[in-house]
This record gives sequence, C-alpha cells and structure tokens, in this order.
Amino acid sequence: MSKLETGMLRNFRPSFALRTAIEKSGMTAVSIAAKLGIRPETVSRHMNGKNHIDRLSAIKYAEILGLCPERILFPPKKIHGSIETTVTCTIKLVFPSELSESKDECIEKVKKDLLDNYGIELSSS
Repeated sequence: MSKLETGMLRNFRPSFALRTAIEKSGMTAVSIAAKLGIRPETVSRHMNGKNHIDRLSAIKYAEILGLCPERILFPPKKIHGSIETTVTCTIKLVFPSELSESKDECIEKVKKDLLDNYGIELSSS
C-alpha cells in the first residue's frame, strides 16, 4: 500500500463522506432532517464531525441518499496488485417510475461510481 493510500485510510472521516454525498445529491441538511424527522442542527453536526455517525444513522442517511451505508462509514475500497481477476455477476437495477434523468444516465452514474470508488468495471449487456 502506498503512502498516499495509507494516508487516505488513516484520514478517512465519515463526516466528510456524508457531507460529500449530501452535496452531490443536491439536497440540503434541512431537507434531509425533515425526511429523517430530526433537527437540521443534528445533520449539520454529523456533516461537520461534531457528532459521531453511528450505524443506524448511516443506514438512515444512506436510504435517503440512495447509497450503501458502508459508503458513509468506511473508506472507499480500491483493489490493487499484479493479479487481475475477472468475476462475472448480474446486477439488476430497479428504477422508480418517475426519474429526473434517463435510465441510461442512471446506469452510467452507477458504472462510474463503481469504477471510481471500488475499481470495479461494468459492461452492459
């Protein structure tokens, strides 16, 4: 593991992951707080690292943001090494009836997210 990767793991903060996810979603602390039934100050304190984000809170935030709770609680995983392994699996994406963007755009976002954060490359069939 490189010094950069070691530093990234050591310096990972769930509050930063939550803040980044909220910013990317375009939602606000106020709107998320309303959906969770909590005060906006609580969301803000989680985003700024003043309050610890427990597992249950991470699950609730993840549901609203459309993420896996692990994305908030743990650093992104990158697979490194000289051995390349190919694994074939099927991923079924279920879309709500009303989308703000096309299904193809959603699929491309999922593919980019998996590649950027986990080193997993998907091909469409």
